Amino acid sequence: MTKVKIGLAIALMVVSLVASACSSMGVAKPTEQEIVINPAEITPDQEGTQPPTATLRPTPAPATPTLAPENPSISATPTITLNPYDTLIVNGAEFFTNGDYDSALTTVNEAIAMDPNKAAGYYYRGRIYDAQQKYDESITAFNFALNYDPNYTEAYVARGIIWTIKEQYSQAIRDFTKALEFNPQLVSAYSNRAIAYLTQQTEETAVKAFDDFTKAIELAPDRPDVYFNRGQAYFVTNQMDLAVTDLTKAVELDATQTGGFILRGQALAAMGEYAKAIDDFNAALKLDEKLPNPYLYRGMAYAAMGERDKGIEDARKAVELAEEPEFKQSAQEILDDLLQATPIPSPTPALTTPTP
Repeated sequence: MTKVKIGLAIALMVVSLVASACSSMGVAKPTEQEIVINPAEITPDQEGTQPPTATLRPTPAPATPTLAPENPSISATPTITLNPYDTLIVNGAEFFTNGDYDSALTTVNEAIAMDPNKAAGYYYRGRIYDAQQKYDESITAFNFALNYDPNYTEAYVARGIIWTIKEQYSQAIRDFTKALEFNPQLVSAYSNRAIAYLTQQTEETAVKAFDDFTKAIELAPDRPDVYFNRGQAYFVTNQMDLAVTDLTKAVELDATQTGGFILRGQALAAMGEYAKAIDDFNAALKLDEKLPNPYLYRGMAYAAMGERDKGIEDARKAVELAEEPEFKQSAQEILDDLLQATPIPSPTPALTTPTP
């Protein structure tokens, strides 16, 4: 695969993978990490943090019910009364989880006004701005969080994610590396740093990227997202057999997510295994019949097998369901080619938008 194609595929990968590591694996739309906070587990005056884990958008992993950096010693009974600052942080996090970003921001801003010297409020403000795709504002908020708490591991990861989105990969690598200095067991930092390394497209950084992906798997061998992440990396670097192996592990660990089936189907199609690819696209559609991606990829596989009419039908369905402009345009172009009997290539990393 050419350097240009690798760059395009990685760009698509980074854009498409913002998501709760498992829950985001099935949709071609970036989603944000869930925050789960149990007020009963918060001690008075405990500063709140939430570890953002990401995998190729990067994509955050499922949140843990803590408000302290990574290894909190939070243990309390339900009778504990939160102080006003922590109450606002908890309420803001709950608004965030429910997708009410305006209320979340208002509540977090109240916490910051109450105590502007605590880092947690700025951290959550950054997370909210990230969800709203206000990336410059998000960077500023994380800068404030780190100014008030230079050891705030999760803020380094969260800021690194934004640097990755902004294609400032060297800065992203520095932030993920800093997070790992504080916590060498942080899966999100390894996964995200791997993405940043991969974008640099050199043999040396590619080796570092796969080392990081593998380290994430060693630390979390039972999480499907870490296999999906490395499988995506193998996919965009045109190592399809290895991609299939990792994606198979991902769907074995969680067969309810569409993304693993979709991407494995694309990898199989790129290997010429069209019948197996169609089986995977069917599995994805069984889970969610409203996704346009598996229709388009299945249509391409049908066309490659000589079943042009089925390919046209699926491509039409993909155009009908597509909401993202670039994907809709690609689907329309493929449909036009099929209608004109132009040979359609099998799905390749340059033509697809791998999503978790």
